[in-house]
Order: sequence, then structure tokens, then C-alpha cells
Amino acid sequence: MNMSDIKQLSDEDVTKHISENQHALMMMRFDKSKNELKNPSSMKKARKTIARLFTFKNMNKAGVS
Repeated sequence: MNMSDIKQLSDEDVTKHISENQHALMMMRFDKSKNELKNPSSMKKARKTIARLFTFKNMNKAGVS
């Protein structure tokens, strides 16, 4: 999910996506510990998406567009 997609979301959707991605990242960590993770780069993508979502949420809170 890139920033242009995120800008089209409402605040509630951003919060929902944050929690979904955090849960997905947690499940990936469990799979990694059991050596069942098929695509290790998906963890990096999930972390970056979560960071983008938090950045957008904080920008909205600060009033920056």
C-alpha cells in the first residue's frame, strides 16, 4: 500500500488497516520462528506499510496535508 492509496482512506480506515497489518506482522513473526514463513520480505513490506499508516495518521493529527 503506497501513500497515494493511504491518502484516500478515512481516519477510521487508517486505524483499521494499522491493526490488521500489526496482526499480520505478528503472525509472520510466529511463522518465522517455526520456520514456516514462505516469503521473508513480506515482513519488511508489512513494517513499512505500518510506518506509512502511522505517518499519515500523525500528519492528519498535526494538520499537514
